Amino acid sequence: MRRLIFSLPLLAVLPFSGCKRVGIDASDIASVSNDDTYAMLAFVWDGVQAAVNSKKEPQTSPFNLALSYSAGCPNGGQRSYQGTLAGTDSSGTGTATLSLTGTLTACVVDDGATARTFNATGVAATGTIAIAGDAYAATNVHLTASSVTVNGTICTGGVDLLVAAASPSSQPTVTGTACGRSGVVQLP
Repeated sequence: MRRLIFSLPLLAVLPFSGCKRVGIDASDIASVSNDDTYAMLAFVWDGVQAAVNSKKEPQTSPFNLALSYSAGCPNGGQRSYQGTLAGTDSSGTGTATLSLTGTLTACVVDDGATARTFNATGVAATGTIAIAGDAYAATNVHLTASSVTVNGTICTGGVDLLVAAASPSSQPTVTGTACGRSGVVQLP
């Protein structure tokens, strides 16, 4: 594997937690650059997090929460996510199953140095989210997107990743492939 090199302006926008971005393949066959792939993944995951965190851990068991998150993108465009979070909760401990779909339409994100436009259909997030201490905890989600473009360039192979985090709102580690690149990377 080759080491991923980021531009300084991107690091100013995406928090650097002291870990290196090792693992995304920097081969020439990928259709979308490392920086663009990383920014797209962070933005897609941000929408999944927002949808899950929009609902508080329920006090009833079993539960079935409808998830819905729609918002404008920072510099134009629209994103929306819909789905369910269903499971059991007994005395603040349990497990929830996530089933979420999403779409990004002409989402423009500008980090001050680079403007990026994302389009994605067929975004799906499925997996489990633990409940511990009356809060969402360990998160294991399969994140896929069948049709993605970044700045008008087709993201070859789409997205097929496993996302693991201590909770939906904590920093995740992703493993798998995105835009023709594969490896392991932490998202902000």
